[in-house]
Amino acid sequence: MAATLDRARIPAFSKRIDALTADAHRHWGRMGPIEVLAHLRAALRLSLGQIKLPDESTALFRNRVIQWLLLGPLPWPKGKIEAPSSFQPTPGDSMEEERAKLKKAMEQFVDALDGEPDRIAVHPAFGDLTLRKWAKLHGKHFDHHLRQFGA
Repeated sequence: MAATLDRARIPAFSKRIDALTADAHRHWGRMGPIEVLAHLRAALRLSLGQIKLPDESTALFRNRVIQWLLLGPLPWPKGKIEAPSSFQPTPGDSMEEERAKLKKAMEQFVDALDGEPDRIAVHPAFGDLTLRKWAKLHGKHFDHHLRQFGA
């Protein structure tokens, strides 16, 4: 099971992010390494309320059992789900700048998580999620994409 994105796990995620190179070979999906960094940062910004997307969640994805499965034991399909265009921002910076921005966003998220774990932010597919649930989602999301490049 993927780790939650919390203060204790930032060093491990940072180490994996540092291992990601601009020319890393992807094992699935369409995004390249720099696009994945921007994609992960966009997800963090969404959970922090810095980006707003409409709530297009359905009863299925708001269901606690389904959320538990998707955020817990079930592996995510490799290359079968395409992120909406709003989650595929065009990187405007170098790999190192995108990496630094992602790490800063991780710190901002964990600061918010530590201070307000029950704060709600809307996820476009899951609806209202507490920052605690977002932390699980981010952990699994980061793990999924870092494994995509063998990091």
